[in-house]
Amino acid sequence: IFGPERNVTIEELAKMALEAARIDQTGCPPVPKNPLAATSWSSPYISCAEALMFAMYADGSVDIKRPATRAEVVVTVLQAFGTQIKEPTPGVAQFTDVTPSTLFAGAIETAVADGIVSGYADASGKLTGIFGPEKFINRAEVSKILSIAIQLYRK
Repeated sequence: IFGPERNVTIEELAKMALEAARIDQTGCPPVPKNPLAATSWSSPYISCAEALMFAMYADGSVDIKRPATRAEVVVTVLQAFGTQIKEPTPGVAQFTDVTPSTLFAGAIETAVADGIVSGYADASGKLTGIFGPEKFINRAEVSKILSIAIQLYRK
């Protein structure tokens, strides 16, 4: 069951991003730093994300069972594909809820510029100017982001 409406967890995000970017995991450590991941099915993916210093995973402390946020997905996908993340531009507000001090604001700005995300739209399809960086993200939304990232970044 795909469950497009189900939230994506941090551990599922690691697998999705690494697989989509076709990252060779053979050189990754066999055991993750994260104690929650040590006995999980996601162990090899978390270990690799830690070794690659992905922002969400690098220190080994993230709760891999919790839902991922929209900002966390964006930064992880960009890092998996090796995309240069720019610094947030002060004074340029693409979204009313994303400022230069928002966690992963540079990744969100990069993803918007590259056409990976565009924020929320209303019922008629008009963009609302809201991104929702702290909102949980579902499988359908992550699938769309990964699909666009594959088309744009995969070589």
